[in-house]
Amino acid sequence: MNLTKFTIYTILGCIPWNIFLTWLGFTLGSNWSVVEKYTRPISYLILVLCIAFVVWLAYKIWNKRARKETKKRHVASDAA
Repeated sequence: MNLTKFTIYTILGCIPWNIFLTWLGFTLGSNWSVVEKYTRPISYLILVLCIAFVVWLAYKIWNKRARKETKKRHVASDAA
């Protein structure tokens, strides 16, 4: 995807999201602390899922590189 198209889609996607968050903050006002006790566990769950995803991704990348390096050594030893 080219940069111009990506920028347009990003702007079009973030405008409604920011309008919603602004409206939500205005509507909740000082009652945000009441809502926060319900959203905090969800926030922690999302954080744990993000960390697990990063660990899984790092493992996949590391494992792929390790297999590629092992294959190179194996091919080099067969050629010798």
